Amino acid sequence: MTKTEEPKKFCGNCHHHNTYEYPDVIFCFNQFQQGKKAIYSTLDRCEQWKLQSQECFCLRDALTTQHQKRK
Repeated sequence: MTKTEEPKKFCGNCHHHNTYEYPDVIFCFNQFQQGKKAIYSTLDRCEQWKLQSQECFCLRDALTTQHQKRK
């Protein structure tokens, strides 16, 4: 991804996520605080997505796992 390219939006690269069942399932702290369902696929996303400021391998590893399952 270049600096001008907008990142793809997934739960796995969102500021609000924490690992739950690495790498395929995350815990969304933002949804939890709102009293909503907090467990999501790493490849899901919601309207409250916010880019993670630090690198995390959840998304990369979930995409790799998904690709391997398709073979």
